[in-house]
Amino acid sequence: ILESNDKSIEDHKKRRISEILKTETLRENPNNQDLNFKKKNKNNTPSETKRKQKSLKDYF
Repeated sequence: ILESNDKSIEDHKKRRISEILKTETLRENPNNQDLNFKKKNKNNTPSETKRKQKSLKDYF
């Protein structure tokens, strides 16, 4: 029971993170929403990834 519970918590966190990232991305550039989001996820620069990780810490 504990293991599956941990897994569902992890899944929830992942879902939450992707929601947050999507929201952040839309806020940065409301135009071409989906395109921009997909592009950003595909080729994150190291600095951009770091910036996102920092901002995610604020949520948890």
